[in-house]
Amino acid sequence: MRRILISMLIITLMFPIVHGDPRTLKVEDVKMSDKGLYEFFSYILDLASESLDQIIEQSNSTSYIELSRILNKTRDEAYIYKSRGIETKVLDVLPPFLKLSEGIGNILKGRSSFLMYYSMFKNNEMPELITAMEESLIIMDDGIKEAKLALIRISKIEFSGAGKLDVNDILEKLNKLERESSYYHKILERLKSRVTYPRKGLILFVSNANPYVLENVTFYGFAKNASSVQILINGSILKANVDNGFFSVNYSFPLPGIYSAVAKSGNLTSNTVIINVSKRKTVFVVPSEVYGRIGETVVISGFLRDNLGYGVPGKEIVIDYKGKATKLITGENGNFSIKVKESEWGSYKLFLVFRGDEIYEGSYSEVNVIFLRLPVTLKISGKDKVRIGEEITIKGYTSVPGIPLNVIVDGKLNKTIYSTGNSFSFTLVFKDRGRHEIMVSFSGDSTYSPATSNKLVITVYALSESEISIILGTLVVVLLLLLFGVPRRRKLSILDQAGIEALKDFIKKESTPRSLGVREWYRKIYYKLIEVNKLPRSTTPRELASIMNEEPLRYATYIHEKAVYGMKKLSNSEIVSFLKAVSRVLLNIIFGEGV
Repeated sequence: MRRILISMLIITLMFPIVHGDPRTLKVEDVKMSDKGLYEFFSYILDLASESLDQIIEQSNSTSYIELSRILNKTRDEAYIYKSRGIETKVLDVLPPFLKLSEGIGNILKGRSSFLMYYSMFKNNEMPELITAMEESLIIMDDGIKEAKLALIRISKIEFSGAGKLDVNDILEKLNKLERESSYYHKILERLKSRVTYPRKGLILFVSNANPYVLENVTFYGFAKNASSVQILINGSILKANVDNGFFSVNYSFPLPGIYSAVAKSGNLTSNTVIINVSKRKTVFVVPSEVYGRIGETVVISGFLRDNLGYGVPGKEIVIDYKGKATKLITGENGNFSIKVKESEWGSYKLFLVFRGDEIYEGSYSEVNVIFLRLPVTLKISGKDKVRIGEEITIKGYTSVPGIPLNVIVDGKLNKTIYSTGNSFSFTLVFKDRGRHEIMVSFSGDSTYSPATSNKLVITVYALSESEISIILGTLVVVLLLLLFGVPRRRKLSILDQAGIEALKDFIKKESTPRSLGVREWYRKIYYKLIEVNKLPRSTTPRELASIMNEEPLRYATYIHEKAVYGMKKLSNSEIVSFLKAVSRVLLNIIFGEGV
């Protein structure tokens, strides 16, 4: 979960958040406009603090790994957005946090190396371990200095609406590590007095016999009774001062190859050290897949980095797309980008090649560029109830005019139509009762993607002789109750005057219907609704009322439960209301509308 939140914050950082021109704005004067940025960088400082705790406690380095990962990802994402023309002002704020991370990394490396060599020295007091411990403390001290300088810059950044970040906690821990380093230096001075010097007057060592080009290595050794030594490396001369019999000097090789080195002091010549210097490996940092729409420009961005994680600037790379080669020069951070565009959908390969040079090895990568067809939007609307045999008109909208549209009714193709502009319409006639589903679909072509509209559900009502008899019989009973069996305190009516006169004529012609109970009347509408809507017989009355979502049916269900399950005696008004509700349900079944 925390990684998801951090990824979201990184995305947020990609958008403009600084007031002012980034080319002239000092990082100390940056004015943030989003409190979320303050929270993000507060979390970064928390990780930095946890990293220092783990260094002091000599535990794992998980917090530092997470700190480095988040900052590198933020930097890379920012450069990608920048290459696409989106100004990423976060780049003005990020540098001191990157420096803080680098400093902590050096503290971790230097301190752990010192403790490792010190442990080895306890078992074997080798002179070269003294030099290795000295180098470790130099790395540790440089890391502390770098981290403190970064904190000074961070402490001057002010976030609008949130203020400045608190760096005191981290500063206290750096001071503690600085005091610890001073203690280690005192230990090292005492250890030097215990070292037995080699009998040979001059001995030379190298910290790494297989470095990469431009990678720092240290030549060190022992010289008895000498104040300085010269180290000859394939004709180049390095000078190193001797301190208490020890000497050391840093050097980086400008070109790959096999080098030999010897140390000289007066008439003394040391042993020969062989160094095999290799080119730096490189790698393309690019997405494996990039998506776009046909007719739109797609930007592929990436980085060329070396094996140490640094960008490789100013190098020519060749990008091959569909057989056409394009040459680009990497930017200051090894970044690059290229734009491609297609008129046909499909998958295309983009190949990246760096041929290498005298310092860097070549590298190769490929990106799968996927162009999708343009999207289509379809919508339809119409009545949700219709009588059987009645013609219904469905209207619709399409975002793409003139495309063939398939009318799908109950999962089967009914007809194919063409839109006029962005609108279309069609008519349907249903011969079967029940619910029917209507959709419109587009099969797709070389330009547009397949699409399906929303689903329109229509209820078709039938009108049969038996249903007419049921509804008229019900209305007769209700009318008789209203005319003769109900007190006149409240006026009750379910039909207009014309309907009442028609029913009076029906009463004169027909005999009085047999009186039915609540159970029987409810069963009539229950089974009729189950049949018409094609619902399973296992559907309960309450489930049916919920599905139909009609107030008359809900009330009829309530009275049915009260009388049948609750065995309560109903009042005259409840009976009349029940029969009115049943009448309206039956009318809805037949005509699709209430009274």
